[in-house]
Order: sequence, then C-alpha cells, then structure tokens
Amino acid sequence: ERRIIHMQLRNHDKVYTESTGEGERRKVVILPK
Repeated sequence: ERRIIHMQLRNHDKVYTESTGEGERRKVVILPK
C-alpha cells in the first residue's frame, strides 16, 4: 500500500513522500516540496 502512494505522488509538483519506521510499523509521510 505504501508503494502505491509513492507511485501516485512521485511526479506531484507540490509534495513528495518518504517512508519512516521499520517492519510492520512503516508509514508513508507526505511532505511539501
């Protein structure tokens, strides 16, 4: 599911994504550029 979010937002003009955490606690963070 994280990968889908990363893929959808990778070319967005105003935001970028990062993954944080480890294992099952990994989350996507969406940040302004």
